[in-house]
Amino acid sequence: MAAKRYYSESIRFDAKSPEGYIRAEAPITKVGVFPYRQADGTVIREYRPASEVMKASSMASLSNLPIQVDHVAFLDANNMQALKVGQTGEKIRADFPYIMANLIVDTEKGISAAEAGKNQLSCGYWCDLEMRAGVTDDGEAFDAIQTNIRYNHLALCEQARLGPELQIQVDRADGDNIAFHQPGAFRRDSEDTMKKVKLSNGLEYDAAPEVAVEMDSLRAEFAAANEKAKADSATWAQEKAAMQTKVDTAEATAATEKQKAVDLQKKVDSFPTTIAEGVKARAKLEADARPVLGNIDFGTKTDSDIRREVILKKAPSLKLDGKSDESISTIFETVMATASTDADDKNRQSTAKNFNSDSGEERKDADKVLEDAETNFKKNPYTPAAK
Repeated sequence: MAAKRYYSESIRFDAKSPEGYIRAEAPITKVGVFPYRQADGTVIREYRPASEVMKASSMASLSNLPIQVDHVAFLDANNMQALKVGQTGEKIRADFPYIMANLIVDTEKGISAAEAGKNQLSCGYWCDLEMRAGVTDDGEAFDAIQTNIRYNHLALCEQARLGPELQIQVDRADGDNIAFHQPGAFRRDSEDTMKKVKLSNGLEYDAAPEVAVEMDSLRAEFAAANEKAKADSATWAQEKAAMQTKVDTAEATAATEKQKAVDLQKKVDSFPTTIAEGVKARAKLEADARPVLGNIDFGTKTDSDIRREVILKKAPSLKLDGKSDESISTIFETVMATASTDADDKNRQSTAKNFNSDSGEERKDADKVLEDAETNFKKNPYTPAAK
């Protein structure tokens, strides 16, 4: 059975290079029997025999091994640049029961983490598990044996958080077991340091405290970002609505102003006709009034003044007080029409008298006058003055 494992060992970083890099030689893995918690909550004791831990192929995989801060992920080409803070060297040697390695931490992130207390080295590796119980030469019982150990990375972990004898295990979503492991005399109550972690798919497992803290931090950041996105979206929607209102108002105002301009242009265009018609109507009014009022100065009189004087001249008994200009105009037209009719009747009576006289010459002249009057009346019928 294939499994992923983490193994931790404490180290002190006492030496720095002139460049400020941290250099050290440290034990990074060990022979022994160590407990691992399984996905179902049970604990098995896995044996890391010297024949596997000190196998040439296993030790070779420790050479030039990348280092990261905490066990963020197993490293590959996709995440190496973002996570790598240092690496092991090529001096990998066995010092039973340990494997020793020289290493360097050469990035600001890694150096700061180590100086802040993350000076525990933890191996991340793959191995195959033979589920076969037994007892070591030292009389220590085990439930399975680790074989074909292949290392992926080292991690700088916080010793104060994990402790020198801490052992915990979590279950990966891909089915592989992952263990953060401290060799030596382990504590039976080490599971008390485990933290429950729940994934978005509902799966729950036990994880190292720093893993749980990191996940909680990431979830909090995601929740905060999501809330900010919602708030920004609401603000944007409000601003968009307000801007649309301004645009609609501006368009309505522009339409109103445009219509005002059109109406004003119509008035301007109609000024010549209006003025001409007004002058013509005034001339006719004065012409109609002059026979009644005589040769007076009309310059200071309004149209309504002239009409009132004509009406009172023709019909003195009429009471015009309080009459509107419109009423005065109507009365004026009626009075002028009546005067015209009276004049026509007189002409006809005179013509009839001449027609009935004994003189044939007079009758001829009367006939001619009547004919001319009728012709003139047909050609120039009376038209009331414009209001």
